Amino acid sequence: MLEFENFVYLDVEKTGSTTVRRFLRKFARTKIVTDVKHEPVKTQNPNKLYIISCRDPLKQYLSLYLHGNAGNGRLLARLRRVDMGDFYDGTIGGFSAWLELLLESASSDYHFRGATKRRLMDIMGLQTLRFLTLAFASPLEVFETLHDKADVAKRLKTDGLYKVVLKTETLADDLKKLVTGKYAKFFHDQDEAVAFFDEDRRSNVSTNPGIDLNDLSLELVARVQEREWFFFDHLGYRPYVADLRVRPSPSGRKGKP
Repeated sequence: MLEFENFVYLDVEKTGSTTVRRFLRKFARTKIVTDVKHEPVKTQNPNKLYIISCRDPLKQYLSLYLHGNAGNGRLLARLRRVDMGDFYDGTIGGFSAWLELLLESASSDYHFRGATKRRLMDIMGLQTLRFLTLAFASPLEVFETLHDKADVAKRLKTDGLYKVVLKTETLADDLKKLVTGKYAKFFHDQDEAVAFFDEDRRSNVSTNPGIDLNDLSLELVARVQEREWFFFDHLGYRPYVADLRVRPSPSGRKGKP
């Protein structure tokens, strides 16, 4: 969370948040009030604008895997403690096996959240959980009321924080729109802000060691879509598989996420 006097950026992990933070720090008119990376808001301020970032969930999983493959992250440490660090070999096979583990609700819940009385992972995938953790104020209280997809939609409508969504895939255009549109008054030097991405070529993108998402089985890609339904139902991402009711067979066919 990066909070200014009149707006708050909800910095979901692995969504280009480093770039967004640099942009907002440079062009926001007001001072920073709070800066705690990837932490949720405790209490909503109705007078502030809330901005959140997101990313295609399959690419977000790959980014998380590459982070661990480079020797970083809490998940890597947890898996090493239970002798499961061999997933991080930088191959499509290692990534596929790692992804299958995280898409299984019980194991994902255990490795990310520890033992819980109620598993949110039963109704959503990891990337959806990470997004929703920042999408609500005091999210743990909200999570106690979520039992299915309808509950998520209902609580977002009544208690969701964000009014602006920045997508990693269209980040430059989304930020340009932010500083020139309805909320332009929150920012200074609009012309310089619009030119920011033309002048600043730095990025926070992990180096891909040769993993091509097109090499994943269609079955696995469909499983990601099924678990991370929120991105397709609420954030406008295009489905990987046209109809999940017709489940693809695990025959090694390639998907095209």
